[in-house]
Amino acid sequence: MKTPHSFKQHRLAAALALALIGTQALAVSTTTENGTVIDFSSTLSFGAQVRLKSPNPQALGNDNGGNVPTSAPLGSLINGPGNNAAANPDFNFLNSDDGNLNYRRGDIVSAPLKGTHELGVKTTDGWRVLLRGSWVLDPQAAQTRRTELSSEAKGIAVHNFTLLDAWVSKDFRWLDDKAATVRLGNQVLSWGEDIFIIGGINQTNALDLRKLHTPGTQVKEILRPAPMLSLNTALSRSLSMEAYYQFGWNAYRFDPVGTFFSTADVVGAGQRPAYIPSSVLGCPASAPCGDHGTAIQPGLNVVGFEADHEPPQGKQYGLALRFKPQALDTEFSFYYQRYHDKLPFTTLFTDPAYAAQNVANIGYYNEYGQNKDLFGFSFNTKAGPIALGGELSYRPKDSVAIDGSVPLSGRYSIFDPANADAKGRATVRGFVEEKKIQAHLTGLYFTEVNSPMGALVKALGAAEGTVLAEVAVTHYPNLKTSEIPYLVFPTYASPDKTSWGYAMEFDLSYPHIWGSDWNLTQSTVFTHDVKGVSPNTLPFLEGRKSLFLGLLFDKGSEWKWQLGYTAFFGGGQANLLRDRDNIATSLSFNF
Repeated sequence: MKTPHSFKQHRLAAALALALIGTQALAVSTTTENGTVIDFSSTLSFGAQVRLKSPNPQALGNDNGGNVPTSAPLGSLINGPGNNAAANPDFNFLNSDDGNLNYRRGDIVSAPLKGTHELGVKTTDGWRVLLRGSWVLDPQAAQTRRTELSSEAKGIAVHNFTLLDAWVSKDFRWLDDKAATVRLGNQVLSWGEDIFIIGGINQTNALDLRKLHTPGTQVKEILRPAPMLSLNTALSRSLSMEAYYQFGWNAYRFDPVGTFFSTADVVGAGQRPAYIPSSVLGCPASAPCGDHGTAIQPGLNVVGFEADHEPPQGKQYGLALRFKPQALDTEFSFYYQRYHDKLPFTTLFTDPAYAAQNVANIGYYNEYGQNKDLFGFSFNTKAGPIALGGELSYRPKDSVAIDGSVPLSGRYSIFDPANADAKGRATVRGFVEEKKIQAHLTGLYFTEVNSPMGALVKALGAAEGTVLAEVAVTHYPNLKTSEIPYLVFPTYASPDKTSWGYAMEFDLSYPHIWGSDWNLTQSTVFTHDVKGVSPNTLPFLEGRKSLFLGLLFDKGSEWKWQLGYTAFFGGGQANLLRDRDNIATSLSFNF
């Protein structure tokens, strides 16, 4: 166990940050004799993040001091009356609370020194090269109170280098002198019109959730570039096409197990065995069956895991056709994508080989759905001063999580002998496939001086205001909640066929505050899952909300200082972030 109140690492990191910030000679921008432009730029930042709430007992396994249910109606819904205990939420909470227990209110949960570096080359004959990478040093993340981070977790959270974009492209003309660009290498493609809410058309690139939660992170670090060959070309004055073939697969990068934002101990860098709680085994109070930090009864409650089952590297591709009629200020786009899942699903099995680990012979591994199809349509236009965008996507076989330990028998039960192979191993995949339809509508509004919003902005003393909003709805038409043990983690709530929510951002700009060279932007972001629970709780969990209040001070493109407060609330016990309110700050320098 380590103390989170040692500031030696902070002083070292801060000194290194100041030393690096002083080396402006690293910035390069030059043009060669033949017109080739070479740019090298860097952004360095140092930040800190502080927890504002104590761990909520309603988000902790009972053996770890929590207060969570030990049965759920799903058990009786699947197995018949009187079987609520077959669905025990305590198991899920016990295996999702390491990150919560590692930090207390007032702890500095992260203090990263990080850098992002870019090299760009552009020639006069249409060739371009971009190399981008980022690194982070965050020894404070490892100052946990309870469970030490594993070496794998530290390799992401404490000291990490990530190669981001790494591609070469060529502009050329073909098809009766139509402009085109071909690009090869690690790259990001942004399709569709969504902004805040995931699950729509824009799924080509996985998200780096660790970066999303790290102070000082830039937007270009959050999407994980994937290796692919892409083509963007005009076909006529009104029609264009974009296509890609992805020859390397990558998945969502989760917060490493045991870090502040981690909400699953069995997924992500540093994943651990699962543990069966005493509420299942009936262990005596004098020898509880908790996970790390509490007594473990050998041979009773350890659920071991096997290596992830990952999809093949290739066989992912997409095509987009964009049509912009000359008489309309509107663009219509049509999409097709073949993809592999980037979010994992936990598959359970029973195997006699696991008898020495737990009384139920259970093990697990994480796997990803393969060869999925997505069909989509989007538009963007203007309605007066508002820029509007919308999209509709259809997935014939979207992956929806299930729990094979809930049914006592039947095709979805790991305990049914009929599901066993010749060696006695019974496996139930961690997901089923369901039809899914999702729609988004987005709007962007810059205030006008004479508009009602403009009057409000002026009254607040700002020079400009911006409103960005998105509403989305998800529909699964064929859910069979009384037949299939859908897993809404961690409470076993029943998913709804239809769910929806919205997100809004309101920014106010104050240039040259107090007559200085500094500008101020005040941001408010609010999200609200209004109605319904989506399978997997993505994208919606009814009642879940979040609020971000931020101040960004910038001196042109060089210096930036950000201070932000984030609150998570609503959604009941299924919202595992509702006690992770935090305040974060970062100082960055671009050169």
